[in-house]
Amino acid sequence: MNIARLSVNNPVTANTLMVAVLALGIFSLSTLPREFLPDVTFNMAFIMTVYPGTSPEEIEKLITRPIEDEIKDVDKIDFISSKSSEGQSTLFVKFENMSDNDFKIILQDLRSAVDKISDLPDDAEDPVVMGIGSGEMLPVLQVTIAGDLPEKRLKQLSDNLKDRLLEITNIAKVEVTGTREREIWVNVDPEKLYGYGFSIEQVAAALKATNLNLPGGTLKVGHSEYLVRTIGEYDRPDSINNVVIRTDPKGRHVKIGHIAQVKDTFEDARTTSFFNDKPGVTLNISKKKDGNTIRIVETIKKIAGEFESDCLPPGSEILFSNDSSIQIKDAIGKLSINALLGMVFVVILLCLFIGWHNALFAAIGIPVSLMCTFIFMQVIGESINTSSLFGLMMVVGIIVDDAIVIIENCYRYIQKGMKPREAAVLGTSEVLSPVFSACLTTIAVFLPLMLLP
Repeated sequence: MNIARLSVNNPVTANTLMVAVLALGIFSLSTLPREFLPDVTFNMAFIMTVYPGTSPEEIEKLITRPIEDEIKDVDKIDFISSKSSEGQSTLFVKFENMSDNDFKIILQDLRSAVDKISDLPDDAEDPVVMGIGSGEMLPVLQVTIAGDLPEKRLKQLSDNLKDRLLEITNIAKVEVTGTREREIWVNVDPEKLYGYGFSIEQVAAALKATNLNLPGGTLKVGHSEYLVRTIGEYDRPDSINNVVIRTDPKGRHVKIGHIAQVKDTFEDARTTSFFNDKPGVTLNISKKKDGNTIRIVETIKKIAGEFESDCLPPGSEILFSNDSSIQIKDAIGKLSINALLGMVFVVILLCLFIGWHNALFAAIGIPVSLMCTFIFMQVIGESINTSSLFGLMMVVGIIVDDAIVIIENCYRYIQKGMKPREAAVLGTSEVLSPVFSACLTTIAVFLPLMLLP
């Protein structure tokens, strides 16, 4: 099949196809994610478990070893490295080279394996399993709530804002720093404890025995069936004061409130956060791979602005820092301007050397080829970034070179007196194979970079 003859004999079809490519390319360009650098998946994951107040030796024995034993049977693991430090266990898991979709499946298998572990200490926090990728290592934006507010109020506001931000499409996670987790402290008076003849273990056992919900099975009444369960978890701190430790022979109850004070507070402070000399809470927001950084940041700022006007008390404010969209806009903007200027200079030079008529035909191939590229990028899940834009700028020169070769050969036959339609078919057919071979050699050089794991 002769592509040149087919196009010349069916101009309506050829032009319609070109318009369709331009339309789809513009749509793809508008929806492609914008990044500073392409997202890279390292096929690595880490498992972090916190167990405060525990020595490295106990961390190794009680947490690290059980996790290693459980996850070693997960498929396609290359190696596992672990680090046991005071109060924390960290495991790095490196997987074999695989596609992004396969890595997501393997990562879910890893999470399932970790969730099966049942012999970790009760006081240890649940293990956190997270994949490592360039898009998740750095947040796209940091949102800070700053103001002279009580810590409890700051935490409440940050939790509410976090819930709103997690509803944004393609938000991977929102990490809150500068707050402390809520804790209920039971401060036992040693003298009263000794006076009643209790030990601290008895107090702890009484709290543990009453702070739980137990399933009781089902109860059938006629044609109805009811779920039965015993609800015993504390719903407020004051309930702890009424927990009975023991009943003496006279039937009097000795309660927690008789020997201890219950305090609703926060865990010990390990980090503090200030912004413009005001106490603050910072939300670090990361996006998913498919997310458009610029659009996500705009949505975050819009939601944060509404939250500030609706929920924040006077004297407090929401501030933004480490806005990655600024750098992305600047880099992509400069490269886009350079690319447009380059194409303008190319057209001017073509007009000077081969005439405006031939220059117009050569220039038309530039946007059509770029739109085809944008369609392909959307299909394979790539993004607009500095690397892809630089590649497009380089390819513009190759497109123009090939167009000049074809146009000059066609123009040569026109000068010999051949009709333009016949000259287009014959001139294109003669150089089509060399031009196509030149394109294939360029693809062969850069294809390994595209296929890098």
